[in-house]
Amino acid sequence: MYDRNQTSCKTYQSIATAPSRVPILPFPYNDQPNGIPWLYWGLLSRESTHNIRVRVIDLPLEPNSNSKTPNLNFVLGIYHLNGTFFGYQKVTDQLQICPTMAETNQRWQHPGTTYKNSCKFNIYKSSFNNFESLFYDLFIYDKNGALYPVPVRIKNAYTNGNIQNDVYTPNDNDTYVRRFSLFDTNVGTQNGQVNFIRIPQSIVIWFMIDSPGYVNVPVMDITYTERPISALSPTDLSEVSSIQFTFETRYIQNYSGLVTFSMIFFAIIATLMLLVAFHRTRAWYTRNLAFEAIDLFFLIRLIINLCESLASALFTFIVVLSLYFLVFFKTQSVLFLVVPSLSQEQAQFMLIIIGIAGIEFINITKSVLMQCTVELFFIDWEKSKGKLTDSGIDSKKPAPTFRKCNVEISLLGVLLFLEGFQWKNLGTNKPILSDLSDGDMNPILLFAADCICWGFMIFIQLSIRFVWYDRFYRNRVSQYIDIMSLTNISLLIFDERCHGYYIHGRSVHATADTDLENLNECLQKEASDLVPRRGYMDTNEQCFEIFVSKEFRNIFDKIYNPTEGVTSNQTNVLKLDRSQEQNRRTSIQGEKFVKTYQTMNKFMKSFLEMNMKEFPLKTREKTFFEKLVGATPESNSNTLLKDNQTITSCLLLGIEQHILVFYICTFSYLHITCNNSVWAAAVVWILDIILCFIRLHFGEMNIAKKSLLDSKFLI
Repeated sequence: MYDRNQTSCKTYQSIATAPSRVPILPFPYNDQPNGIPWLYWGLLSRESTHNIRVRVIDLPLEPNSNSKTPNLNFVLGIYHLNGTFFGYQKVTDQLQICPTMAETNQRWQHPGTTYKNSCKFNIYKSSFNNFESLFYDLFIYDKNGALYPVPVRIKNAYTNGNIQNDVYTPNDNDTYVRRFSLFDTNVGTQNGQVNFIRIPQSIVIWFMIDSPGYVNVPVMDITYTERPISALSPTDLSEVSSIQFTFETRYIQNYSGLVTFSMIFFAIIATLMLLVAFHRTRAWYTRNLAFEAIDLFFLIRLIINLCESLASALFTFIVVLSLYFLVFFKTQSVLFLVVPSLSQEQAQFMLIIIGIAGIEFINITKSVLMQCTVELFFIDWEKSKGKLTDSGIDSKKPAPTFRKCNVEISLLGVLLFLEGFQWKNLGTNKPILSDLSDGDMNPILLFAADCICWGFMIFIQLSIRFVWYDRFYRNRVSQYIDIMSLTNISLLIFDERCHGYYIHGRSVHATADTDLENLNECLQKEASDLVPRRGYMDTNEQCFEIFVSKEFRNIFDKIYNPTEGVTSNQTNVLKLDRSQEQNRRTSIQGEKFVKTYQTMNKFMKSFLEMNMKEFPLKTREKTFFEKLVGATPESNSNTLLKDNQTITSCLLLGIEQHILVFYICTFSYLHITCNNSVWAAAVVWILDIILCFIRLHFGEMNIAKKSLLDSKFLI
């Protein structure tokens, strides 16, 4: 079809280019020969394909117009093979072989609406119901009611054995034609016998937006397929007799300006994140090792820190980008913006979501591994009464899995908004904000709708906690610090070799081992400000970020390491009988742990009371820069930096931002790919259960192993 090297096409070209056939009409009819059908664009005018497709139609497009009449009105000029003209017919569902409902068959003619209708139909039934071969010319009305011819691309037309139009979207190397058919039996007729039938397999109408409020000349793509008549059957469901047909409308726009801005912006952000990651990596080396040169281990840690910073920045960027498309696309009064709808563009967007989720998964895994392997020690300030008076340490408070945003509540709220209020239909390719009817989903818009629902639920929970819950009901972190003060116990945590966190729980009262009456009396004195303040060195500060010298850590390890001998001794115990084994294990644990605990407790108390000249300790506030990118005091010093939120770094609360980003990306990816928000919510809920179980189980094991306390003391 339309092979210019065929004899019939050459004959047509020689006739059409004769002087007597030269058109006298202006553009766009300057390629229509006099007296014969118009088949090719550019044959007579020699106008380039680029000039044809970039011309703007005088037709203002108003997506949010109150008028129910579509702005894009098409008509078909209908012809017989012998040239008989049957007149014009308004286009409704003629180009859609698939059955459609009356209220939706013209939805594709609303400006900015990306439309798709696909079905599998039987060629025999459809073709023999439309046995007479007709040919069509497609036109679009401009605002003055004038007809504007629409160029047609035959996607699988060949010339010299090569496909004429091998690029997916319209481009400058295309070959445009005018006349087309839907069911063509003439192509396979020999001696009056119909042997083959040609039918369309897909029809795509492209709209290019270059000028705000106006559209370029639409381009229609048709992909044909052929079948032998003898092979067709009305009951055959195979690809021989039944084919998958698709009718689509797609909008494309030049996003070069947006892409350039995004690349520049992201390059700046990436550079800043690289500097921050380098600073944090070098700081880690400075306080834990001797930073001498950049080696392989340094580069690996640098990449990990860079990914951790970039994930949040990249997530923020795509959220803002998707919201930009959602807000301006849905509220535009004249069509100036369309959402990327090409499969390649959408695949790139989905790849970014997967990448962010993957990076956050690595960040969460690294953080949970750190939290489950930290070194920790409970410092008992209570004066000895000749026996170990520990009444127990609550290992679950503050709950390691506690976060400010409850995942179950968030998921229920997200499902309520998406499914109950139909906010999921904000993701449809319809440029009307108030239209929440079903339609074809766009991944970018659907991601924006998911983020709005998640963001709304997160905002509600954080607001409730800030305004009321944490202030007047319960703040788990503050409660845990209060309990430590009442029990006269402090907590030291090392998440790195020379870096960690300290909670000062030394009681301001004479003793913590007392009856209820004395306890109430002590609390009354504290409320009346008759005793020193609870904080370290008679201040209000109880939470600190601690940095110790390498010499201090060596002494700490020297005191702590003897407990490792328990494992080897317990191995030998297995050779004994069961009764001897139990007695021996109890004896070993009692001797080793109690002795090591008492030694370490005495050492830490002396250190914190500043009674060790070889390890002086100083306290100061964090600088703004240290709060922003992380603190690293001068090397080989012991320093306490005041920070009320330090303990959260050892809980899931400290990585809640990364967890939420991971859950949002996972939920959105599953919602987009599976088109089922309930299933996506179920997967996220299961992931949260697994995460909480791992953190709680291995965290408790770590406390029992490294706190130098028997597990029976851990409630």
